[in-house]
Amino acid sequence: MKSPDFFGKAGSAWRIKLPDPPIRPAHKATLIEYLVAGIGYHPLWNHWYVSLISLEEIPGVPSAKKYYPEATYEIMVVALNPDKPLPDPDRIHEKTSHILRPIDGIYQFHGVTDDEAKEMVTDLVKEIVAGQLSPDSDFRETWRLKIAKRTGLISNRKRGIK
Repeated sequence: MKSPDFFGKAGSAWRIKLPDPPIRPAHKATLIEYLVAGIGYHPLWNHWYVSLISLEEIPGVPSAKKYYPEATYEIMVVALNPDKPLPDPDRIHEKTSHILRPIDGIYQFHGVTDDEAKEMVTDLVKEIVAGQLSPDSDFRETWRLKIAKRTGLISNRKRGIK
């Protein structure tokens, strides 16, 4: 496996190479993805998948499920099964990722550009490896507040992050 893109006291993170062309039409919506190894965030697993997805319409792909009409992006945080081999970040799309359910977090928002959304996700991943943000589902409200601060939206309101 290649060296991590980010390393900190609480883990490491690898930016996942997006397949070009996308393997499935729906993969066109993926803007950025990370494989994250987090130390001490959960007693049973320590790897997560963090992705940013555009909720824009893609011809030939069913419409995204939006939690509110203005949503244009979705961040998804998913724990990976510790009983399965860790995927190679450059080849993760070639195999089935063994994710755990329920998903740790899905956060939809709007009000930023693609580049700003990607920068925000990268910064959130850096916070995970620095020990400043847990990817675990118990910290969903912390994620909402951080996203709200970056986008100018109010968390848990009718027109904000859901």
